[in-house]
Amino acid sequence: MAIYLLLLTSIERIAGLFPTYFSIFFLATGMLGGLYTLRISRVRKESVFLIILIPFLFLSGLSYGFSLEKLFRAIQLTILILTFIYISHVLTVDSFFKLFSILAPVLIAVFCLELIVKHDLRSAFLNLDIDYFIHSGGTSFYNELKGRGSGVQLVAQGNVYAAALAGCTAIVNFLNRRYGYAACCLFLAICTGSRAILVSAFCIITLISVWRYMPAFRPLLTRGFAAVIILQPIAFLNIQALLSDEVNEFLLSLSPRYVSFIAYSNMGLENVFGVGLFQGKTFAEYFFARWPIAAHNISLSVFGELGILAYICWSGFLWQVAKVLKNNLAGSVLFVYTVTMFSFIGGFNEFSFWIPLGLAVTLAESNFRVFEERKSQTHPHF
Repeated sequence: MAIYLLLLTSIERIAGLFPTYFSIFFLATGMLGGLYTLRISRVRKESVFLIILIPFLFLSGLSYGFSLEKLFRAIQLTILILTFIYISHVLTVDSFFKLFSILAPVLIAVFCLELIVKHDLRSAFLNLDIDYFIHSGGTSFYNELKGRGSGVQLVAQGNVYAAALAGCTAIVNFLNRRYGYAACCLFLAICTGSRAILVSAFCIITLISVWRYMPAFRPLLTRGFAAVIILQPIAFLNIQALLSDEVNEFLLSLSPRYVSFIAYSNMGLENVFGVGLFQGKTFAEYFFARWPIAAHNISLSVFGELGILAYICWSGFLWQVAKVLKNNLAGSVLFVYTVTMFSFIGGFNEFSFWIPLGLAVTLAESNFRVFEERKSQTHPHF
């Protein structure tokens, strides 16, 4: 099962190479996840919130009509939820270590292939062209084969997805004492040019620093982070009134994401069941100052596209996971990293989001401690 999930994670974001969204893989994984979920005798609280969330996936945007795309997306996300429940309840830490130990050389191999295919990328490395990486990303691997250049994409459609996957692989291999793989994957994450990786690194460094030097705050750290993520819709509903006109004008001119955050917050407030999975950017009337785009924020995507009732379940899930991780540094690092990265991505229909969260819970349940000597035999380094 772990190898199967690895293959899914590796291929899910290769854009343009296949005409479908790997429907058969999602369906097969969902069947396995569903069967194993039925065998679980005790479903933990974080999983209960996700199970309650499932009906809202099919109700999302119902007032705007039914479509096969909405149904497919709902089934897809249901499968991912069942997969999370399975991997967080059944798989062991060693299973995850094997998974990411295999994924690391896969990413390195794909990067080497990209160097061959992408002439601009190869030239940027040879000439130490930092600006190239800052402005790279967003195109598909299929376009690279046709000569269109971009930065390091690995197996992703966008550089933030690539950074999320490579960074997560770096963290897990560091925990597994495979420092060579960890360093290589960290290098790949940085080379994607993703700004989100810098924000995630800041959050992780802050978490570790407070954990080590202010132990009294350990139980509050992860839950405080979850609270900030959960309160985003409320913050963006009121942010324009709280900021001065000059600051608002600057933010409006700086990025369309500022407008999209406000737009998706209003969508969820005005539509009990949201506007429909991945349908937010089709509602131009909510985008008052810039062109309609995806939220590029996982929590605001849930709020705007699934509605306020679904968001309550989503918030309960994040809060409960944070409570599980409150005394576990390794799990907290992985949780903070994953959620931070996907706070810059609108797609919560990704194995690369749910698998790290499942590992974070598993690390906490197994009492895995980072920076401590493991009694088991040390794995060979890369």
